Amino acid sequence: MTSTQLLITQAAILVLLFGVVIWVVRSSARQIRNATPPPVTLDDPVDARPTPPLAHVPPPLTPAAPPVPAAPNPAPVAVAAAIPFGLRDAEHTESEVDEMARERASFDFDANLHPRLVIESGPGLTAGTELPLEGGLSIGRAPNNGLTVEDSFLSHMHARIMRRGTFFYVVDLGSTNGTFVNDQRITGDAQLRVRDQIRLGETVLRYEE
Repeated sequence: MTSTQLLITQAAILVLLFGVVIWVVRSSARQIRNATPPPVTLDDPVDARPTPPLAHVPPPLTPAAPPVPAAPNPAPVAVAAAIPFGLRDAEHTESEVDEMARERASFDFDANLHPRLVIESGPGLTAGTELPLEGGLSIGRAPNNGLTVEDSFLSHMHARIMRRGTFFYVVDLGSTNGTFVNDQRITGDAQLRVRDQIRLGETVLRYEE
């Protein structure tokens, strides 16, 4: 190869290298330009200035309500004094005593009522006989009872009918065979109501007014 051909070949190689370098530079610039996002333009820019604090507005003053005077305590109703002594036993609770007092206060004893026992059956007794109850009546086998019955199932002092205020009660006096009101054996005493049936042994009585 002559010297002239060698120079031409070297010049061609240099031109080729220069063209490659220019292509690489343009390609890199184009990639960088495509990778960078365009700047965003805000249509409504935000004001970065701090917002001044709101002025404190005190609440409206409300006039204080005048104090309400305390209601005086009502005087206690003295119901215990109006209750007979027999009703204030340990057998009756406070609520039962109050209920008895209310019944007694709302009940006006009618003078036309005639509380009595009517004999229905019993050894040596006449059915239909009426026994008035004024202050009370004791029942048993002993001769000193208000109603003496020759009933072998009765105790000597079996039961007593007692008046307490405007009501009558039958009280079992610790009998052996017990006292029954409407076929329910009582313990202590039981208030009598119209047509209540009292059974003592083989003796049957009925309470009427």
